[in-house]
Amino acid sequence: MNGPRSRTRPEATQPGETQLRDQLANYTARTGIPPAADITGTAAPASLLNALTPPAAVTEFPARGGHFLYAYAQAGFQVILVDEDPELLRIAVARARQAGISAARLDAVRVAAPAVPDLRAADLVVVPSGELNRMAAARPVYEVLRALRHAMSPGARLIAQVLCHGNPGPWHDPTRSPMAWCQDHAFTDLSGERVVRWRRYDQRGDLVWVDYRYTSAGGRKSETYPMAHLKLRLFTDLLRAETRLAGFTDVTLAAGHGTYSELAATVPANRSQDPG
Repeated sequence: MNGPRSRTRPEATQPGETQLRDQLANYTARTGIPPAADITGTAAPASLLNALTPPAAVTEFPARGGHFLYAYAQAGFQVILVDEDPELLRIAVARARQAGISAARLDAVRVAAPAVPDLRAADLVVVPSGELNRMAAARPVYEVLRALRHAMSPGARLIAQVLCHGNPGPWHDPTRSPMAWCQDHAFTDLSGERVVRWRRYDQRGDLVWVDYRYTSAGGRKSETYPMAHLKLRLFTDLLRAETRLAGFTDVTLAAGHGTYSELAATVPANRSQDPG
């Protein structure tokens, strides 16, 4: 159930100071996200800061470039950032440090996709920004949730930001036809090149495909930034039942910030409550 993992202290994930500064600047330009800020338009889950009291440990999985770093810093959490991409993990660590999380309260773990890693070090596991939808596009959500429950400690809490039917995501524009390209974001990269990011989406039932492409000045295809693809499965209210079936208790599914809903659940503290 749990895949190979490589645990490193934050200092070990850092490249040279100049290289890291360039990586952070480029990440900021590409995404429009300030180096230490929470992701624009993706506020921390409303239930996050009420979930636990410090000095609890929180794992963000997948961390990508880091999500709710200021919230973790202000709450005094021990923070574990988990991802499969080493470059994004380095960026997440650097942004966490800039958000005020000390090296003593920060750990970074690189894991092999698509396995769910060992999450037993955390009292709280946060699955941010529709990542559960992405994982559920490749396998049934019940199996994903069951893997998460097996990977977590008894009594640990799960909070996931999820996308549901009727409110499908920040990339969705009801005024545009599916598969029509629209400008998503423009930035100037470190080389001085002006780059435009475009996106399109298609939806068939509960599956959604989102494509991103990049063009440079004059509309030419960017040679620096490859086309990216995202596949998601939208959820319904049945997600509550599937989460309980996977072995979680205290399950809630409520409206969250923006386009996201918030799934919250607890791993049974008593093994007799665990369905196996």
